[in-house]
Amino acid sequence: MSVAFNNNGAVNVDQGVLALDEGGTHIGSFDIAAGAVLALNGTHNFNAGSVTSPGTLRVQGGVVNFNAPYF
Repeated sequence: MSVAFNNNGAVNVDQGVLALDEGGTHIGSFDIAAGAVLALNGTHNFNAGSVTSPGTLRVQGGVVNFNAPYF
């Protein structure tokens, strides 16, 4: 995705790759299914919510700040 993405709800990455390339601020949850990938680039701030993942969280570049649980 080539625009900043701000999550204040729930994002389910069920399959394939969700690439967030322009950063964002996140207070909602991310759930990454087995075999799926959440790929981050740019500056991402996880300020609340959570990231749950039997899948892959890939930091490709930039800065990622976690102030939220990662399971």
